[in-house]
Amino acid sequence: MTRKFPEDPKFIEGLMPPSWLVKVLVVHTMHAAIDSIRLTPLLHRKWEIPRVGLWLKHPDDIPSQPPAAWFVEQGVPIWYRWSDWEGNCSSHCPDFRLLAPLPHELQAVVTWVGRDIGPPDNSSSEYHGNNNFHDYSEKPSFDAFDNSHPHPASPPHPEPLQPPPTKRSAQSYWVPFFQKRLELQEKIRNRETSKEKQARLSRTVNPGITKARVYVWDWDDKFDFVREGPVAKRDNEETLMDYSGQQKRFDPYFNEWDCCHLWGPSTDNEGLIEILPVDKQDAIPSEYMNNPPRCPLSPCPEPIQDLPSSAFPPPEPVQDLRSSTECYDLKAKLRLQRRQRLEGE
Repeated sequence: MTRKFPEDPKFIEGLMPPSWLVKVLVVHTMHAAIDSIRLTPLLHRKWEIPRVGLWLKHPDDIPSQPPAAWFVEQGVPIWYRWSDWEGNCSSHCPDFRLLAPLPHELQAVVTWVGRDIGPPDNSSSEYHGNNNFHDYSEKPSFDAFDNSHPHPASPPHPEPLQPPPTKRSAQSYWVPFFQKRLELQEKIRNRETSKEKQARLSRTVNPGITKARVYVWDWDDKFDFVREGPVAKRDNEETLMDYSGQQKRFDPYFNEWDCCHLWGPSTDNEGLIEILPVDKQDAIPSEYMNNPPRCPLSPCPEPIQDLPSSAFPPPEPVQDLRSSTECYDLKAKLRLQRRQRLEGE
């Protein structure tokens, strides 16, 4: 029921949580199950998945049944009975929940072409001995056969199946995205306060994991390189462990991670083709098959040299390097115990 709740006019699909998700999170606490529902491909408009159809009943019998237009919008095949009762309800009620068939569809259904229906003919069940049957005992002639086709024994020559070509390379997807991010980062630097700048510089030195948002770049079934996510907070650390240092970049301005297997070699030095799913290997451009980029294609946000000197104070000299036995006066206690043991002997 992805569109049962009206969306806010400011809602942006893909960037803001839908209203149905907010309402479900308020009632239920099983966030793992809700995240799996939210990330299912069936809820994305870009997916064209054939749905299982169903039969609808009259709205008067089931008032809570969604309207037929809603199922059509979701791409779900529907069937329902259409008689004089439904037709009268549709003509008198503008908000009738069933869609009236078109005139030509009604005409095609009610038009019957055929002979008149009458009593069954029993003459066919009676055998008449004077029936004349044709004798087809003579051999058929092969002169009328078409010999233009090749002999069945000749091997066929089918054309090799080619995978669907990739219209755009992966780089053409992420380069515009990070170029826009650089422009936004410049605007943030111009208007951020000293406190916000200090927090950003702290994130630059120590990138966050648990509270950061993690996105994954990967090919989808339409051979588009998309930025998926963010992943669930509890999966942040596990997701980041799947990528090497060159395959992920942190944005301290937005507190976000971007991960991609095409940005560098994996930590275990496996081939790039073994990392990606088998059904998506054909979609990788040839220039990235053997020589993947070894560094992030977008510049780093800001060098760490602009950190104030106070951020790295010199270590204080160690004044006391005594052992634990000296600190807690354990040597004197051990000597006293040894003397008492000798006197006892």
